Amino acid sequence: MEWTIILAIILLIWADAVTMPALYAAVRRWWMGRKFRRAHFLSEPDVTVVRPCAGTEPGLLDRLLSVREARFAAPPAVRFTVADESDAAFPVARRAAETLRNEGWDAEVVAGAVAGPNRKAAQLAALMPSIESAVVISADSDVDLRGTDLGRMAAALMHDPRLGAVYAPPAEHAQPKTSGD
Repeated sequence: MEWTIILAIILLIWADAVTMPALYAAVRRWWMGRKFRRAHFLSEPDVTVVRPCAGTEPGLLDRLLSVREARFAAPPAVRFTVADESDAAFPVARRAAETLRNEGWDAEVVAGAVAGPNRKAAQLAALMPSIESAVVISADSDVDLRGTDLGRMAAALMHDPRLGAVYAPPAEHAQPKTSGD
């Protein structure tokens, strides 16, 4: 009779050794997913949205102001960058910044000499020393941010140390008007 008890104990230990890690992994996966979803709403980091601008195009003001309809826990700071005040985008960016400031946003237009072969990269580089936010989201002036979950993008960067950047490709919904669209 002793050998049956020993066999039962061995089988229980074996079953425990096999099922407990699987159960632990399942509970951990459920809990971490739950924790991330909860963290998205409770701990979004400070964000600055940078909108590099060059030249003017139809609907530019509307797209620059579309940040108001993006999703986030707290309104981000917004910086419109242009090469200089003679750029055709400057008055539009200034109007967008004024509109946002009148609505209580932290918004500015930054115009400065741009050096280097890549104008957009140079604008971002010139702006970076003045940004104090934990996360910077760069969205071209032709990108409509309505409905974009900026908070979730920023939270992903803060909650996963393996991430250094998040990319959300723009989606074209309108019919192209030129071969470059």
